[in-house]
Amino acid sequence: MVTLQTVAFAVLCLVAVLRVGSARSNPHARMSWLASVVGALALLTLGSVIPLGVLDGALGGTNLIYLVQNLLATTAFWLVLQAAASQESEDTPHSRRRYWVLGVILVAFSVAFLFIDRGPTSPTFIHDNVDQLAAVLCASIYLAGIGGISLQLMLAVRRRRLVAYWPFVVGGALAIVACINEIVWLFIAHAHAVDARTQALGYALFDPFFYLGVILIVAGILSFTVRKWNRETQMTLAIRQLSRITQRAGLTSATAEDGPATGGPQLSVAYDLLISIHDETVAGRVQLTARERRVLSRAEALVTRELGMAEAR
Repeated sequence: MVTLQTVAFAVLCLVAVLRVGSARSNPHARMSWLASVVGALALLTLGSVIPLGVLDGALGGTNLIYLVQNLLATTAFWLVLQAAASQESEDTPHSRRRYWVLGVILVAFSVAFLFIDRGPTSPTFIHDNVDQLAAVLCASIYLAGIGGISLQLMLAVRRRRLVAYWPFVVGGALAIVACINEIVWLFIAHAHAVDARTQALGYALFDPFFYLGVILIVAGILSFTVRKWNRETQMTLAIRQLSRITQRAGLTSATAEDGPATGGPQLSVAYDLLISIHDETVAGRVQLTARERRVLSRAEALVTRELGMAEAR
């Protein structure tokens, strides 16, 4: 399904571009950026952007591009798992970074690939060679790996209370369904258990499930970038408005004087400013205007929401 492949490729490229800045400054954002780059390269090998004949031709024209595609796609899914598990968390989930598991999957289907008697470039390479057990095993190991990583992805975010994690759960589920479907139909084809038309219908179920799953997962990563920008913008505005109140009142809060750049994380800065203003107001040393009370109320709601989100992570 070229349309879905192209959409998925475009979304991945968009995420890669938007997260360049975050990847430079935030180590926790580098996994999602790297996942989007590797994922885009994997989709590029499908031929929806650059003709498959050109890509595989550069590698000798013996369907070696299929192996490259599988290596990139598996690595991309694994990176997505790392990115999703560490999103908006101060601690990198080292326990999930089992590089040897990724290595075993990559080596396993690569070895099976070497035993396939390959012909000239074909977009349906595995389906064309389904009579060969090596081809069925190569594709099945690859798909089982993708399905297993997708399951880990769902388990990694299932306890998160943030609504933003639902694309990972739904996307992972769709990818698992697609992988199971393809594996089943590959073995059915290998056994010649059904006619060609039924077999084609079975194969056709893979693309809608798989690429919609990919799009949802990538959209989930993109949503964190958008949400982060939105929260930072709101918090910056709140800090600026609260600082004006402290300046007008002549408060000598170190946080207010130093500003967000040196006063610590934005949430801490806003919290300190709120406490300072509240204490002075309760003590009767500061009288707030109606507008300032509205500013204070909005800032309190924002800080309360951010604290709640921090607890939900």
